Parts: sequence; structure tokens; C-alpha cells
Amino acid sequence: AIADAMGVLQNKPDSGQTADVLFGDGEGLWKCVGVVAAGGQLQSDANGLAVAVVAGNGLPIIGIALEASAANDIIRYQATYAVTGEV
Repeated sequence: AIADAMGVLQNKPDSGQTADVLFGDGEGLWKCVGVVAAGGQLQSDANGLAVAVVAGNGLPIIGIALEASAANDIIRYQATYAVTGEV
């Protein structure tokens, strides 16, 4: 099933603490599963980690990588309003 993304968690709150979630437009940090090129469009995998957009999978585009990454890097990204569509 394909679900719309609402935002990306920006902290790691313990139970009872406030979660900081980046919605819509702004700059944040996101952990990448694999290699991502600077300027590349980002989607979320099933675990909430950033992956490079795969054309035609129907998942929303959540942001643009502001820097390149290797697997498991935390990168800066520009959030976009989640858009489902082809690239």
C-alpha cells in the first residue's frame, strides 16, 4: 500500500517527549539508506530512511538532497510538500 508522507522526524524523543517533525518546506537532516547524489530527489523507504527516487513506484517525493551521501550518512535536505508523481 502507498501512503502519503507527512514529514520527517528530526529528533529521537523518548516516551513522553515532544517529537520534532519537519513538514512541508524547510531544511532538515535525514539518514540515507544508500548512495544519494546532491540535488537528487528523495523518498522514504519502509523504515522512514531516505532513498533516491525510483521513477514509477508511486511513492511521494519528500525532499531534495543538499549534499551527496553514502549508505547510512545523515545529510541535509530541503523538504518539499510531499508530491506523488513521476520524475
